[in-house]
Amino acid sequence: GQPFELRSFAYSPAPIGEDPRTGTSTRYTDVRLMQRDGPLMTSVGANAIRIFDAMSIKTDGTGEVHTNLAFIREAALQGLWIVMGTGFPCDLNFGNATVRANVVQAHIDFAAQFGAEPNVLMWAPGNEMNHAIAETDRADWYSLLEAIASGVKTAQGPGGPLLCGINGDVNNDEATCSGPGTSSSSGGATTGMTDAPSVDVWAGNIFRGVSFGTLREEIQSASPKPYWIA
Repeated sequence: GQPFELRSFAYSPAPIGEDPRTGTSTRYTDVRLMQRDGPLMTSVGANAIRIFDAMSIKTDGTGEVHTNLAFIREAALQGLWIVMGTGFPCDLNFGNATVRANVVQAHIDFAAQFGAEPNVLMWAPGNEMNHAIAETDRADWYSLLEAIASGVKTAQGPGGPLLCGINGDVNNDEATCSGPGTSSSSGGATTGMTDAPSVDVWAGNIFRGVSFGTLREEIQSASPKPYWIA
C-alpha cells in the first residue's frame, strides 16, 4: 500500500575472459560477479536488477534456466530486488498449442523453483516482443503472455512475485530481431496492454530522444496498472 520506486540496473555482466556477445555460461550463476558488482550498483542508488534471460525458451516451448539460488540469494544480501526475465526466440511458433502449453508450464516450473525467494520481485516474460516478432504474431504473443500470467498466478497463489509485461517503444535505429522496423503507432509502449489483463505491472524500453513526450498520457489511457521504465 506504499509507493515503491524501482531503481534498477539492466544487469548483463560478461565474466572476465568471455565474449560479451556470447559469454553467458556463468552470467547469472557465479556469485562472485554479484559480490563484485552489487556494492557498485547499490552505491549509486540502485535497489534492483533486471536480468534478461534468467530462463530462455527453446523452439519447442520448453525452458532452460540460466541462474541459481546462490546467485539470487547473493543479490538479496547486496540489497537488490530481481526482475526475472525470460528470453524468447523470435521464430517461436506462438500459435502452436503444444508450444504454448510448454511455455506456460516452463514459467510455472520456474516460479516454483525461485518464487519463494523474498527478493524476486517480478517475472518478466519476453523483452520488446512487440518489436521483435512479426506483426502477424503479436496477437498470439499477448494471448500467450496472458496465459503465462494467469497460469503462474494460479500456481503460485496470492502474495507471490508480480507478473510484468515489457514492451518496446521506438528504437532510434529501428532495429528489430526480425521483420521490418516498427513505429510507436504500430508497436509502441502501450501495444497489447488490454490483451493481457492478468499482468500486474507494465513496463517499456523507451527510446524517444530528449523527452518522453506523451508517454504518460498514452499509458494512463491504455491501462490503470502500475508502470515502470525498463
